[in-house]
This record gives sequence, C-alpha cells and structure tokens, in this order.
Amino acid sequence: MDIGGLSRAEATLKLDKHLSAAGSRKPTVRVADHSGEVDPRQAGLAFDVRQTVDRAAGSRTDPFAVIGGLFRSGGDTEPTVRVDEGKARTALEKLGESLNEKARDRAVTFGNGQVNDVAPHNGYALDVDAAADTLRTAFLSGTADSVTVLRTRETKPKITAAETRRAVREFAQPAMSAPVTLTAGGKRLTISRVVLGEHLKMQPDDSGKLIPNLDGKGLLAAPAVARRLADIIVNAQGARLRLDGDKVVVDTDGKPGQEVTAKALSTAVLPLLTKSGAAARTGEVATTKTQPKVTRENAARLGLREKMSSFTVNFEPAAYRTKNIGRAAQLINGSLVLPNETWSLNQTVGERTEANGFVDGIIIFTLVRGPFDHRRGCQVRLAASPR
Repeated sequence: MDIGGLSRAEATLKLDKHLSAAGSRKPTVRVADHSGEVDPRQAGLAFDVRQTVDRAAGSRTDPFAVIGGLFRSGGDTEPTVRVDEGKARTALEKLGESLNEKARDRAVTFGNGQVNDVAPHNGYALDVDAAADTLRTAFLSGTADSVTVLRTRETKPKITAAETRRAVREFAQPAMSAPVTLTAGGKRLTISRVVLGEHLKMQPDDSGKLIPNLDGKGLLAAPAVARRLADIIVNAQGARLRLDGDKVVVDTDGKPGQEVTAKALSTAVLPLLTKSGAAARTGEVATTKTQPKVTRENAARLGLREKMSSFTVNFEPAAYRTKNIGRAAQLINGSLVLPNETWSLNQTVGERTEANGFVDGIIIFTLVRGPFDHRRGCQVRLAASPR
C-alpha cells in the first residue's frame, strides 16, 4: 500500500480502508493432517492503523521522511498487529479441540465369541504456546490461498503392549473360553460366549491398566437372555378392586413379584468369566422382591370411594359377539389408572386370539370416552382396535 505523497490524515484513511479488508480474512491453518480457519476477531487479532502510520512517519531505519506534512516514497513498513493474548489462546484451544487427533490405546475387544487385539497409534495435539506467534504471522502475511502450518506435539498411548498381553492372558481368553450358567429360584440360565462378548469390553483406568466392563443393562435386554429370564421374573400384581353396590372395595389382595436387576446380573457374571470348567462357571444371580403399587393396605389412600358413572351399550345378540365382548369386559374389569399413568386397552385385553379366550367374528371398532372429573383430574379413554 503506497502512502507516499499523502498527509498523515490521508495516509490513515487509506490504510484504515485497506487494512480493515485485509484484517477480515480468515487465515487457513493446518494442524498435522487437518486444516481449519481462524476468525481474527474471535482470536483477538487486529491491525493498529494509527501506530502503523506513526511507525512509517518516525522510523529511522526506513527511508521515510515527513517534509511539509507529506510522506515521501521509500522502503516498506510492516503494519502493527494488536494481539489479545487471552482471546488468541482461547481460539487456539478451541481449534485444537476440532483438529487434534487423540492417541488410540491398545485395546481388547470381543466379537463373535473371539478375543481381538486392537493396535494402538500415536496422536497429536496443537502446541498452543508455540502457535500464538505463528498465528500472528499468518494474520499479517497470509493471503486467501496460503496455508500456515501450526506446531503440534505428539501424544502417546497410555496402554502398553505388556499390559495388553496381561489383560488377554488373565481375563479376555478365560472370559471367552466357555458360556456361563446362572441359577435363580431353581431355574437355570445359560449365556453363550457370543452374547457375553457383545456386552463385554476392557477399558483403561487412571493407572493405565485394562479392566473389564460388563454392560449389565445391555445383557439384561439381550433377546437370548430376556427370553430365559421370563421364567424367573414375575411381575408384581396389584390388588384388584370391585364395586360392592356403589362402593369401591378390594376384591383380591396384591401379590409381590420378583426381578433380576442389571447390577445383580453383572455382579453374578463377572466373577465367573475367569473360571475354568462348567461347574466353576456356574453361579447364582440374586433376585429382588418387588411390591405391587396397590395393596389392600394402601388402597384406601387412593381416594376411590364410590362409582362415578356408568353406561350401558345394547347390541344385537350373536354367539361370537357375546363371547368377545364378554371376554374383553372380563379382562378390563377392575382396571385401575393411577395418577400420571396411561391405561391401554390393547395391553389390558391382550391379543384377540383363541388362546386368550376370543373367537372369530365380524370386526367392530369403537371409541368410548369416559368421564372427566375436574376435581380429581382423571380422565379415562377406552379404545378398541381390530386384530
């Protein structure tokens, strides 16, 4: 930018226009194999026009002279760059988060019942301290198509090859050597190596040691496990209520249930994985007793004291119709909708099959809206859909 022959005010105006445009360009930088852009404003980088003009006017090393208030033509003067160190560091740290590549630790994984050793590789991270001066240079001299390489430091994996060999020898290979068998309530549940491997992994701890981690929730939900647990898990049954005239009374008391939690499953399985032999790989899984929400003792506290409403639907008699409507009413009768719960006719009645007490017949679709009590805030909607 030639400012020869201009007054200080004219030179300031010309430089301000030129440097404002140049200062809005986003320098392209490269961190190892990845590239990114830096917003000068967010990085606290800006040209100082007035100080640049002062340098051009007062520098003794540059062949400039101010005669009659005018700049003479002469050598080059580098523009002055202001750097907000705090903003620059914040911008570089944010850039590093997006461009850094983490070192990958050597790992042990399990797939299809087999042990797999995952090879490590080094990573790199942006050297924020060294990059600050480089970023200033990129801002000062960079052009639209230039790329500035920022210095990085290499990061090493934490897990050593010796630790991986130990983990494979002491845990991984024994874990995949055979299935495990659990017992609960006199019933047995065998979990195959493949299913175990799908929910098992080894992770590094803070000391650089590989430790096993079993996803109890995932294992509990695995179809092969869930099907076998169906014979062990018993859902709690709430007390059933009925009308005695217009009064609500308890018909049958609630029954407790039994469940297996994810924590209990993990606690039972993990110690068996390092054992050898079918007998040693068999253990008991703890079950937890579950209580029904509604019991004879707490039913009175629900505030259900009397019948709110009733209605009658007349229909033409037919064997299939009487059978199906009667069976549905039998299953629905005594249903209880607690506060903030959703009641489903489909879940209550179940599939309309012969095994569930229904017979073939003409499809009927109905939507019935029940009463709404503004004081209690309970509304029941019954919906029947054809099978």
